[in-house]
Amino acid sequence: MNGPRKDSVVTSTARRFAPALLALLLAGCSDDSNVLARVGRATITRDDFMVAARGAALSYPGPPDTAKVQLLEDMVRRELMVQGAIGAGLHRDSLFMDLHSQLENQALRDRLLREVGGPRPPVSDAEVAEFHRWRAEETRVGLIYLYTEPLAKAARAELEAGIPFEAVARRYNPAGVLPPDGELGYMVPGALIEPIDGLVRTTPVGRTVGPVEAAGQGWFIVRITDRRPREQGPLEVERAMLAEMLRQRKQRARLSRGIAGLRHEYGVALRPGAGQQLVAVVAPPGSSFESQMRPPQLGDAERGVILADYRGGVYTLGDAMVDYDRPDQPRPNLQVLPSVENWIEGMTLERAGKLEARRRQFQDDPEIRRQVRERSNNVLLDAFYNARVLPMATPTEADVRALYDAHASSYVRLDGVRLLTVVLPDSVAAAQLMAHAGHAGTLREAAAMAAPEARVHEERLRLPTDRPPWDQLQPAFVGMIPGEYSGPHRVDHGWLVVQLREKEQHAMRFEDLPPNARQQLESRASEAAREARLAALTDSLRRAIPVQVFSERLRRIPWPGAAPLVHGG
Repeated sequence: MNGPRKDSVVTSTARRFAPALLALLLAGCSDDSNVLARVGRATITRDDFMVAARGAALSYPGPPDTAKVQLLEDMVRRELMVQGAIGAGLHRDSLFMDLHSQLENQALRDRLLREVGGPRPPVSDAEVAEFHRWRAEETRVGLIYLYTEPLAKAARAELEAGIPFEAVARRYNPAGVLPPDGELGYMVPGALIEPIDGLVRTTPVGRTVGPVEAAGQGWFIVRITDRRPREQGPLEVERAMLAEMLRQRKQRARLSRGIAGLRHEYGVALRPGAGQQLVAVVAPPGSSFESQMRPPQLGDAERGVILADYRGGVYTLGDAMVDYDRPDQPRPNLQVLPSVENWIEGMTLERAGKLEARRRQFQDDPEIRRQVRERSNNVLLDAFYNARVLPMATPTEADVRALYDAHASSYVRLDGVRLLTVVLPDSVAAAQLMAHAGHAGTLREAAAMAAPEARVHEERLRLPTDRPPWDQLQPAFVGMIPGEYSGPHRVDHGWLVVQLREKEQHAMRFEDLPPNARQQLESRASEAAREARLAALTDSLRRAIPVQVFSERLRRIPWPGAAPLVHGG
């Protein structure tokens, strides 16, 4: 018998507390009439509830009034758990405090990028039509990507000296970024970043152009070797897709210009030798790959070494070690010095972005504060759950046995079946027979109506069996009931249709359960134990922390997705 499966330690009840669904305030002032519940000194407001309801409406089926009560109760229980975690001092843990700071920085960074990128750009019908005309051709492209202008000039000089394009590409293209020989194949307009995309579309066949800088993302040399017509759908069919592509291109271009402007405004600049210093610390000569995966411990003097400057601060080797160990940031390719330098510049620019975000006072934005609070609360909930629920929710053998006893009738072993079978020469005939099966009593009657020439056989099988095709079909027989059909199934001489007529089976003893059934029982028993422990914990917190729910205010709030009443005459 299959029980609910979990992909984390959080139970089904606790999962409904997830901050992606529920928005709560730890504490704060609000209009009292807007408060739906008080949990200790914290409040759950109408705004909190509406944000949660919009994200969780599908998780609360049933009448709107019932769904609202259930959601608010889950929000109360979540807040009780958060306050329990705070009461246990988990919010003072150094790991939590570091993570809280990271969450705040991430929220500020994301908000700044949205601000720099600007609002969703408009796209005209004329732009879409022109884009559609461009995409009637595709161009065969070779590309060499360089991190810095000096490298780009050196690559161009080698091309002008007569060295083949493929050889220069193999020499300069970073591993994993482009094909080693630079050959991209045929590209459609819109597939590459600007200004490269425009160069690919307009450069004559046989020409090599560049190096060209692409909005602070590096330098490119482009070779055009062929151009040919391309089939595409009518404009009206592709209009929506093309318009969205153009919007995204405009958004990326605006974001690139904004980041370039931020880099200039804050004067982001690497110190000479910054890349070599980082490589020397992380990947000294003779170091193993495994050791390079772990940031080294540095002394105070080494940590203070400055790798880059920006207006308002510096980026040090100690900062780089912290960023090198961040799970949300890709690491640089230590074998390619320009990659390391680009990484240092990016991390420095990120710190300048934090200053800019705070200069714009994003940290005081209610939505930013709510996001950080939700994510931080989720971390506290996980820590509290792992500390106060999991260690005390281990089921015993008796618990597993009791769960089996409650569902013993579902654990059966199939010993044999009696079947009616027919093999038809083609899938059409088999499908027609299956269509008649719904209103025919037996397979013989269905075959008489749909395929009179077909011969129906009776089969008696002892299970388990390794005889084809029954070795593949016997798992299906376990869930079938007498009279039920299965098929059509492809077999050697046609298409097989089967009707189950009888089953021989017996209940399995607890001691005889197969390993997978036993594991399922143990999993369900563990889940039940966690549910019980979680309920006991929140009940104890409710006794210690005062809770006040304003049910009348809740009744006046609409439930998202609830259909309005229609009055007709």
